[in-house]
Amino acid sequence: MVLRINNQSLFLYTLAIVEAISMLMSQSLFMRIQYAELIFIALFCVYRGTKEKVFMNPFMLFVLTPVSLLIYNHNVNTYYLLALEKKIYIMAIYNMLAFLIVLNHKIIPDKGNTISDNIMFMEKYSRWGIRFVIISFLPDIFALFFHSSMPLGAFFSILLYLGITFAMKSEIRRTKVTTYILLVIKLLLSFNKTVVLLAVITIMCAITTGTGSNNNKKMKYILPLVLIMSYFFIIYAFPLKTYFRLYGSFSGLNSIDELYSITDDLYENYSDNWSFDSSLFIPYMSLITPWTNLNYVINTQPGHSYGLWIIKPILGFLQINTSNIEAYKLQPMHGSFNTFGFLTVQYKDFGKYGAIMITALLAIFVSYSYNSYVKKQWNPIIIAEYSLVACAVFEMFYSNHFFSQGYTQAGYIVSYLILVIMSSFDKKLYRHLKGYDTIDAL
Repeated sequence: MVLRINNQSLFLYTLAIVEAISMLMSQSLFMRIQYAELIFIALFCVYRGTKEKVFMNPFMLFVLTPVSLLIYNHNVNTYYLLALEKKIYIMAIYNMLAFLIVLNHKIIPDKGNTISDNIMFMEKYSRWGIRFVIISFLPDIFALFFHSSMPLGAFFSILLYLGITFAMKSEIRRTKVTTYILLVIKLLLSFNKTVVLLAVITIMCAITTGTGSNNNKKMKYILPLVLIMSYFFIIYAFPLKTYFRLYGSFSGLNSIDELYSITDDLYENYSDNWSFDSSLFIPYMSLITPWTNLNYVINTQPGHSYGLWIIKPILGFLQINTSNIEAYKLQPMHGSFNTFGFLTVQYKDFGKYGAIMITALLAIFVSYSYNSYVKKQWNPIIIAEYSLVACAVFEMFYSNHFFSQGYTQAGYIVSYLILVIMSSFDKKLYRHLKGYDTIDAL
């Protein structure tokens, strides 16, 4: 690993020093400094993101985390939101800085970027891609017939994202269209917001590789897709989720107008001082309530779990039921908003100082995954691995998917097993994906 100290790193170190000085200030001055720091952190993410070779980089993806704390206002609803204590801002900002400082010190690959001739493998990409997507249906079919989770179903589900990247990199139109159709069918079988987000990010990571005008043309098609998906989540997904939480099913819902009437009344009851459109209230609360829950957990649930959250994905892979393990039972301030940001589980494991260490280790993992993606943008397996990591980074403000979900680790395990299978059934494709036929890019 090669560490490079540059002006960008010095800027982050300066913010860390200013944060330490702010602890000595009065409450009003302290809060002004916190807002300034969060603005600078968010702007740094955007600035560094624009300097990267690919659009789907972790700096851009991380920007929602500082923004979510920047827009926090407990006066919007004093029943569901706490006035955050000083220690929450201090802990949050130092962990954000730790993540960005380590990320800024890139783990540089030994060689430069590589290129490979994918043309002769496009048909193989196409066949394997469709196979992977179809196999990913097995957990949904199992749940449909047996009304329970399929053993090791999480690993089969990961194949969906490998299938998407293989299909996208095949550059065969019929394969892409078939993949999109299968994806829609899968979402109809078992709609899940995380699956939607993972699929969108995977498609974007597969399509937006490379630089130059060709990549800019692709972005013209992708950005409208992102805007449509965002509109869907705000206008439809959040009200539907709220309705389902209230009534347990959609059987009594007769129209969209009825849905809005019910949820609008509910939003008005939720909000004390909300001056924007009511449909934006629940998305706003979803952005900021993880910080309230962090504050609540620190003050009401003492003690630490000393690494149990780190090994939670392993227990899940081994099909060990963790629902009865007390360390995994985090209590939110209110059940209506029960998400915890990336910091909560790290704090529960190792306290406020240990959390910074875990954040730094996560940044090393993210940096390694991202730089592998940049180096091997032709490789659908590498793209799929990074796509899962990218989604976890994007949702760090909302949850710690590295530990609570574990799909990032599962992605690497499944990719390794796929390569083992290919080494027996398709040696040419195996050697290609291992990079034996690559050359260094100029």
